[in-house]
Amino acid sequence: MEKIKNATESLYFFLRVWYNYSVGIYNCRVCIRVCAGVRAQRRKRSLHKSEGGKTCKKYTVKK
Repeated sequence: MEKIKNATESLYFFLRVWYNYSVGIYNCRVCIRVCAGVRAQRRKRSLHKSEGGKTCKKYTVKK
């Protein structure tokens, strides 16, 4: 029983890490696209760099 339990836990852990990683990358790509769009729209108003950075920090992948 112990072996099965350990195998299940490690598989679950691997899947969770992989899921977080792929979601993080996907969100970051979307975020970069959104940030680029916002920058293009607000270029005349001169958007601060810190504003663009805040949205992307949400999606950084936790190591």
